[in-house]
Amino acid sequence: MAAPLVSSSQQQERCHYPFDLGLVNSEADFQLMDFSISHCGAECLFWLRHGLMWYYSFNNEEAINCFKQALVMSSNDNCIAAHWGISISHGPNYNTKSMTRDSFPSARAAYAHAQRVHELLQDASVRDALSDTEVAVFSALQGRFNPVDDDAAESDEIFQNTEAYCANLKAVYALHPPSARHPNNACVAALYAESLMQFAPWHLWDLETGQPTAQAVAAQKVRFVMTGVLC
Repeated sequence: MAAPLVSSSQQQERCHYPFDLGLVNSEADFQLMDFSISHCGAECLFWLRHGLMWYYSFNNEEAINCFKQALVMSSNDNCIAAHWGISISHGPNYNTKSMTRDSFPSARAAYAHAQRVHELLQDASVRDALSDTEVAVFSALQGRFNPVDDDAAESDEIFQNTEAYCANLKAVYALHPPSARHPNNACVAALYAESLMQFAPWHLWDLETGQPTAQAVAAQKVRFVMTGVLC
């Protein structure tokens, strides 16, 4: 079962977080925001929800802070959702398509946490506690990041496997599309649309012709699906 829902003000007081994002005041709000993440306790889930919301808001650094706190609250290293969140938050995004070795966005950290996700997916006790959607989304991370060359300089631009990652999420989206019956799968659609945007950070249309890129058109189609579910 998912962790019990509590009011935003109760969450703020309990977890001492300075930013009130107004999260999760009803079961419906919860379903539209993220996965069930049913294997996590209430405090861990609080930070996972905040991390995911910051990630959707393109504040990846604050998302990482929240996902790291979720690991602390999980009391062990087995919170697969937190490792996944840290990994994707260090990855390329609409604001930057390259990474550095160690500083944010860190290719080393992204790969390390992606590997931990892969390890945990092999653990039956962890995998059995996940929903099919969670398993699919976490599995899509495989192949996203490469090991970091120890000879790479911190100043080097490091590019990762955006095309492979997008293809993986496209397959997940095809199997787990959002619908009136499964509105929480809107999270899958959001992740897939965001991966399409990563192909052309701050360049979703041709400046000479004014025409949108192919990825922008695809992302727009995904948005229409999400809008139909959420409205």
